[in-house]
Amino acid sequence: MQVATSPLRIRLPNGKFVTSSHTCDLDLFLIPRAARLAHIVPDMSGHSLISVVKLCNAGCKVTINDISCEVTFQGKKVVSCHKCTKTGLWMMPLENLQEEDACPKITSGMSMPVSKEELPSAMNAHSSTSTSTKAELAQYHHQSLFSPPISTLIKAIRNTPSQLESFPGLTQQLLRHLPPSTATYKGHMHRHRKNIQSTRSDRDAQREARQELEDMNPQQQVCAAHEADMFCFAALADAREGVIYTDLPGPFPIQSIQGMQYIFVCYAYQPNAILVRPMKSQSAACMVEAYKDIYEGARIQAKTQYHRQQVL
Repeated sequence: MQVATSPLRIRLPNGKFVTSSHTCDLDLFLIPRAARLAHIVPDMSGHSLISVVKLCNAGCKVTINDISCEVTFQGKKVVSCHKCTKTGLWMMPLENLQEEDACPKITSGMSMPVSKEELPSAMNAHSSTSTSTKAELAQYHHQSLFSPPISTLIKAIRNTPSQLESFPGLTQQLLRHLPPSTATYKGHMHRHRKNIQSTRSDRDAQREARQELEDMNPQQQVCAAHEADMFCFAALADAREGVIYTDLPGPFPIQSIQGMQYIFVCYAYQPNAILVRPMKSQSAACMVEAYKDIYEGARIQAKTQYHRQQVL
């Protein structure tokens, strides 16, 4: 309730004028808000006046006959009035009207009020498609659910029927009329791998392959003149003792934390050892430092007599 900013000025039958002081909302929760707005007139404390025109302008329908007066909104009866035997006026309940009392009552064996939360929820259809046969209806529901397998759809109807209430007519009997769906077959193709349980034994081939790999002295084969493929086998060895080979690869794209960007590689033939040392650059000082580090750190350097460097 709040003070009226635009009060009403009402003329009574005796010629007297009265003015409203406050505004409020009626406790009729099932009628539109525009029809619930009321003005409080202190000089009219006996009874309240209801405007039928205001109810109709808000979207309600008022039906009055000789025995009843009903107010309906969106096809539902929201208020039922009774007639006073003394004055002949229709009386609408306004005081002490709770939301539970304003809701329609559902009777099952005995009359008892039902709260608004317990009423069944209304369902709205945002689109409709006309069908003529059961096959078309089954195909429409099936495609709306992204063409699942029929067995999956039947399990859903059996286990969770409440989840499919928004699909009217979708039952197991309707699925019998469902035509074959190409989308279902394409989306659930199962191709089995072949030759995973072969009946042929390849033990002999595996044994021969192992023998060829383990044979260190394979049988020599003479190549014919008309054959284009030539296979050569060679064994390399250095007869001299104390020979080392060195190489300096190119720079790495990123330096290390210590500033190293090159690697000096040294191979000693006789002990068959590969030695590497990091370098900061290709300068003479870095090369000499890497040589000294390898000579002093390796035991074989006392026998070194020949040095061969790989040049690219």
